[in-house]
Amino acid sequence: MEHQQLLEILAHAWKTLDASELVKYIHPEFQYDSQKVFASMYADEYPSYITEKFETLKKHGSKIEVSIVKDNYFGEGNMIKLVQDENTVAYLRIKVRDGKICKMDMCMF
Repeated sequence: MEHQQLLEILAHAWKTLDASELVKYIHPEFQYDSQKVFASMYADEYPSYITEKFETLKKHGSKIEVSIVKDNYFGEGNMIKLVQDENTVAYLRIKVRDGKICKMDMCMF
């Protein structure tokens, strides 16, 4: 898979709050970092984390707006823009290796 295709899978996961397809594309050496979390997360932890996060968002009735936008900050193509409940904005950037997501960063800019 290419970067754009994986972004589309990631966007779909966030739109539907269903991680089942997304987790198939997590590289064995995957690393997730977030500006809101102080420790990195790896391939063995991320699938259960994102599944639980999506379940929590569904349970609380959170509305998530998802779009693929140009990454003007890092200039590496596109990224995912997430808007939760019309006010909290975050961006997901990914790096791809061997057709899978090897790095994901949740940023506030």
